[in-house]
Amino acid sequence: MIIMKKLFLILFVISAFNLNAQYITKHAKNLKKDINEEGIFYYLPQNIIRIDFEVEQTKNIKGKYCNYAKEVLSTDDYIKDNKTHYSIKKINISTLTETDPNMLFFVKVDEKTKENPSINFNITNDGIIKSFGYDNADFNSFDNESYSHELVSEIQSNDYHYIPMIEEDDEDEFFSDEVENDDVEEKQDVKEKTISEEEIVQSIIEEIKKIRIAYLDLISGYQEVNYGTTINYMVEELVGLEKEYLSMFVGKTISNRFTKTFYIVPSKDNNNVVISKFSDTEGFNSKNGDLIKINFSKYSDNISYNHLTNDAATTEEFANKLIYRTPANVSVRISIGDKVVLNDKLIISQLGNLVAIPMNKMKITFDTNTGQVTSIVKE
Repeated sequence: MIIMKKLFLILFVISAFNLNAQYITKHAKNLKKDINEEGIFYYLPQNIIRIDFEVEQTKNIKGKYCNYAKEVLSTDDYIKDNKTHYSIKKINISTLTETDPNMLFFVKVDEKTKENPSINFNITNDGIIKSFGYDNADFNSFDNESYSHELVSEIQSNDYHYIPMIEEDDEDEFFSDEVENDDVEEKQDVKEKTISEEEIVQSIIEEIKKIRIAYLDLISGYQEVNYGTTINYMVEELVGLEKEYLSMFVGKTISNRFTKTFYIVPSKDNNNVVISKFSDTEGFNSKNGDLIKINFSKYSDNISYNHLTNDAATTEEFANKLIYRTPANVSVRISIGDKVVLNDKLIISQLGNLVAIPMNKMKITFDTNTGQVTSIVKE
């Protein structure tokens, strides 16, 4: 009987040693500042939504002699006032990943542990956890696929005309021709002081007539010289020159494309965010434009049992457990005024649930974009 009691005691002690914690995980805010503890820090990821609005800007510039357009050209089809118009052509939405500053955890070996276990962590350059339990050589054999998402929404309208895109920073440069034209017109004004406006208009009309005669001569083959393939170039030059002269009466339209980008960090505390205002006369951030809003609606979480509250994850200590996230599947809707212009579904890490996973004698890999566990191996 005594021998049996001693055997049970030995088994109990062995079991107790096996149940002792080897690792302690806690939120970084719970570290004592006056004590230097040895361990590993790791972040959980959070996702940022990037929204790119492709905008077309169209400038209608009236001609200097627009008052004579009807008289000399017999047309009412000319630009009467200078106007600028903006229209959104396309919306691109994608996700980026960064560290969640509110989810920094610290892992250390328990001081009571009789063994001396290793802490094999792999983290990104930013500090997001990639794996636990693997050394670098083993982990590099995994293909840790990154999550990316992009959706393009085209705004359809009969009034839209697509032209080559230029960068937003080139917008002023794109319209530099208008400034140069103003300089030319100022120089012309100096010369025109000695002649009347009517005489100038008549001289422009005479030049247009000469251009049209030269054009007809070229395309009819009336000229005596064989210009060969250069005739096409000469025709294009004449057409372009005629348009420049006509623009002094009918005006001209200049268009360009640029991209306006916004970054939104989804939060459980705010699922309806105002991005900006937009109007067709002032573009973005106009005072009287329509509100551009983005709405997040979580329609499901990836399956996770016994998930933690945010308070529990940030205040308690966890023995032999790592804290990670199961991301949420989220419906995203963008609207301009009362019109919904984009509907999509994204995976957003910080809108999901926090979970504790056993780490003692385990090998675990994580998706560094969503925080989700991608593989578990028990040693």
